[in-house]
Amino acid sequence: DLTKMAAAVNGQPECSTLPDTVAGLGQCFVQMGRKVAPKALIGFPPAFWNGTPVEIAAMMRAAGANQADFIVAQTSDRDAGCREAASPPPECQNGSAPFYWDASNKTSPNFHDSQKQYSDYRTALGNGLPILWWQTPMGVPSDTPGGTDQHYRDNHVDYMLNNTQEYGDMHTIGIVFSPGGSHQTSINTDGGQFARLSAQYLARGGAALK
Repeated sequence: DLTKMAAAVNGQPECSTLPDTVAGLGQCFVQMGRKVAPKALIGFPPAFWNGTPVEIAAMMRAAGANQADFIVAQTSDRDAGCREAASPPPECQNGSAPFYWDASNKTSPNFHDSQKQYSDYRTALGNGLPILWWQTPMGVPSDTPGGTDQHYRDNHVDYMLNNTQEYGDMHTIGIVFSPGGSHQTSINTDGGQFARLSAQYLARGGAALK
C-alpha cells in the first residue's frame, strides 16, 4: 500500500501539499513536471511481478501514474540468448526460463500475452493513456538457443517490426530499441536486421495508431 509507505515529499516546494508517502512521491514527479518543465512528457513503467494488471493499476493510480502522459511498457533490455548461454556475462545472470518468446503466440511467453497484459493495465489505469515500449532488445531470431557476445538471439525486433499494426491497435505511440548492456546485440552487430526491417516498415507507410 503506497499510501502507507513513508517517503520525504512535502519538503519539496512544488509538492508541499502532498503526503510524505511513496504515493505522494509518485504524484510529486507529475506535479513537479507540470510546474518546472511543462513541455516535458512523463510516463510510469509498471512491474507485474507482484500482482495482476488490475491490481498493479490500482497501485500505480495511487502514485499518480494515471495523471502522466503515457504508459511505459517494458520488454527486456537483454537478448534472450544472452540469458540462455552456458556461461552468460554478469549482465545476463538473472530472470527465469524460458527467455525466448514464441512468435506463433501459442505457448508462453509470447507477444500476444505481453500485449494483453499492458492493454488490461491501460484499461484499469484509466485516462486512456498511449503506450511507449522501451528496453526492447535487438537480437536476431534463431532456432539455436544462446549465441555469442553481441550476437545473441532474440526475436523482438523481428516480431514487433513485422506486426506493427498489432501495436498500433493497442494505442502504442512508439517502440524504443536498444541494447541494455555492452554484451547485447546492437544496431552495429545485428547483421543489418534493424535497418532492413525499419526500412520495410516505413515503405509500407507505417501503422495506423489508435
